[in-house]
Order: sequence, then C-alpha cells, then structure tokens
Amino acid sequence: KLWMALIGKTQAQIGEEKGKGMLKPMGLTFVAGLIMSYALSFVIGSLILQTPLEAMGVAFLLWLGFVAGTHSGYYLFESRPNKLFLITTGYYLVTMLLIAVLFSFWR
Repeated sequence: KLWMALIGKTQAQIGEEKGKGMLKPMGLTFVAGLIMSYALSFVIGSLILQTPLEAMGVAFLLWLGFVAGTHSGYYLFESRPNKLFLITTGYYLVTMLLIAVLFSFWR
C-alpha cells in the first residue's frame, strides 16, 4: 500500500492495469532478472570466495555501485520520495543478496 501511495496510484487503478498487457512487462522483467542473475553468478564465480557472506559482500558492492548509484540520479532529479527509492532499490538488494548466497553454495 505504501508503494502505491508513493507512485500516486490507487488499488482500483492497479486492478485496471493488471488486465491490460501485463504479459510483456512481466516477461521482460523475468528476462532482466535472469540476466542479472547470470551476471552476478559470473562475477561471484570469477572470484575466490570462501563463504556466502563474502558473496553477499560482493553483491552488496555491485548493488551499491550499479543499482543504488544509478537509481539515485532518477530520484534526485525527478524529486521522487526517498521512501520510494528505498522500496525500489531495496527489492534489488534483497534479490541480489539471495542470488549471491544461492550461487555461493552452487559452485
């Protein structure tokens, strides 16, 4: 609910949009997630990491540099709320940390 308020949409508007061509954005988001997972696994696999915590550290630094760093420009120049920045980039942080743990065990 907080996310909807921050982007200025109501539950009814979100409900209306669900039926209108959601397959393409969802499919592209899935493909983007696969690409991010592959890139992160490549970086983790290229380094000599001993523990999942080290893999999480690498994921955190990549998130900080590439996700939080690039998104901060959008939010600063477009005067978006800080809470929306935290929700959006926080999603990617959690995702990247989980991927890092998964791939650290997979090797």
